Amino acid sequence: MQKLDLSSFIDQSSFDKKEIALRLFPRAKFPDMALARVLKGAGQLDEDQLSRLAHMHGLNISELYVKTSWELKGEKGTLLMTLGKYAAEIDTASEPMVSRLYDSGSLFHETFIHAKSVTFSELKGLYEEEIRKHEAATK
Repeated sequence: MQKLDLSSFIDQSSFDKKEIALRLFPRAKFPDMALARVLKGAGQLDEDQLSRLAHMHGLNISELYVKTSWELKGEKGTLLMTLGKYAAEIDTASEPMVSRLYDSGSLFHETFIHAKSVTFSELKGLYEEEIRKHEAATK
């Protein structure tokens, strides 16, 4: 499943909130208020507004959305787990296993996993906790 985290997208945008509001709601008397309604969940963007948002950032509409479930890829000696802008890389060939967590390609957490039999659910829980801590620290 994928979702549009508009608030985070706007925070990371090179455009300020007022400019985005003006482009998404060009006919609204108070575009800031219209955008605030959408951010609070009281309104939604239509297809035309999503298209404008994507176009102003040089993206396809599908690139606005973030994945809400982990994806797994395995290669010999390495397991890669991705969730939106986050990636976890586990070196399964080493003892203990080395686990690295990245935010948009930038390493922010590294740890050793001493158990060879760790479940996907345990890893997912570990990484989601570290992501919550990371997001709280970077706000």
